[in-house]
Amino acid sequence: MSDRKDKIKNIAIIFLSIMLVLTFFSNSIMNYSLVEVSTQYVYGGSITTKVRGSGTVEAAEGVSVEADSGRKIETINVRTGAEVEEGDVLFTLGAGDSDALSAAKDAYESAKTEYEKAILTAGITVEERKVIESGKLGSLTDRQNSLVTAQAELEELQKQYDEMTEDIAAKKAERDTAQEAGDTAKVADINYYLGEISWKYEEVKKQLDEAKESGGLTEKYIQQINLSEQYKNLCELSKKVTELEGKGTGSEVKAPMAGTITQINYYAGQTIKEDNVVMTMSPENEAFTLQFTVSAAQARRIKAGDPAEVLYNWYGNDVTARVQSVRKDPMNKESYVVICEMSGDVSVGDNYTLSIGQQSSNYDYIVPTSCIREDSNGKFILIVEAKNTPLGNRYYARRRDVEVITSDDSQSAIAGALEGYEYVITTTTKPVEENQQVRLAD
Repeated sequence: MSDRKDKIKNIAIIFLSIMLVLTFFSNSIMNYSLVEVSTQYVYGGSITTKVRGSGTVEAAEGVSVEADSGRKIETINVRTGAEVEEGDVLFTLGAGDSDALSAAKDAYESAKTEYEKAILTAGITVEERKVIESGKLGSLTDRQNSLVTAQAELEELQKQYDEMTEDIAAKKAERDTAQEAGDTAKVADINYYLGEISWKYEEVKKQLDEAKESGGLTEKYIQQINLSEQYKNLCELSKKVTELEGKGTGSEVKAPMAGTITQINYYAGQTIKEDNVVMTMSPENEAFTLQFTVSAAQARRIKAGDPAEVLYNWYGNDVTARVQSVRKDPMNKESYVVICEMSGDVSVGDNYTLSIGQQSSNYDYIVPTSCIREDSNGKFILIVEAKNTPLGNRYYARRRDVEVITSDDSQSAIAGALEGYEYVITTTTKPVEENQQVRLAD
């Protein structure tokens, strides 16, 4: 009997051992079949939204003198090879608008016409229009909240009106019965009661009628909100027209510095095209430039004349830089070339990294920009979520929708449903989908 128990015990031990070995190997095989991901902790810190770029110092080839496309050249006041001083008039422009200004004016007039038509068809009063254009119109949510309150008041008034109507009808019927019975005392009491209640009844009826008239305000409120948005857009277009008009009012284009005219691309009577470089000049003193490529979004943050900070100045030289111009990259339609004028103790061949733009700010959640994904539902990141099981932790990719607040060259500040301790997926060996099981890189 004892031998039999020992045999059963040994068989059970062997079976459990085999199961453990098979489980181990099956788990190992499963783990190695999963997509491997690398993660990084979501952290807080600062982001500097400056535009950075590196390049090599070159001898300046020349400075471009530009004017808005669509303007007509009236006179050319210099010739190729002419030496000019800073402030000398190089050429003059005829009356007229630039292409950008003409387009802005057309957009403004079209929006103005649509706004006036919308005002007329909406049937609003002069006072209502003043409120819309003052910017004091409440949001649609505010209006909806007031409508909910008004609806509740309407229902309460209707209830009071119905009860009083029934009561009055019942009292009149009771009075008719008392009159037939010759009960003059009761008739007098009922008449007194009806006299007392009649003024309350009329007041409730008046309030009810007024409440019913306001019942159609939802559509009117939506109209007013839409008109408010149209008016805001109209104001933005008007502002753009004013800015472009201010930019193009001067008819004289002057030399930005002393130097020599090296090339003239237009003659009097011609209209400036999209390239808008009218002439090129060489600075009086030897000048140096440094250029680098940026994206269209980065280019919008830079303008000619912006100071540029010199980073990592390994040479220890006294060097300053400023943006000379920002142009479309002839090699790539989606990029722009930033050309910076270098001053101080610089030499051809020196390498510098420049930083242009805004200062840094602190943010709660920062991730590498490469982690941010996008689909038809918007931008999101994938984080790793651990799930405890009897056989150990299992890891799953979970989606978190985010809004990108700002970015620099490599990282982005985000906002979303985050706690601040998540691990965001940075790289994967294969594409990963939401809720997919993954394994962590060693």
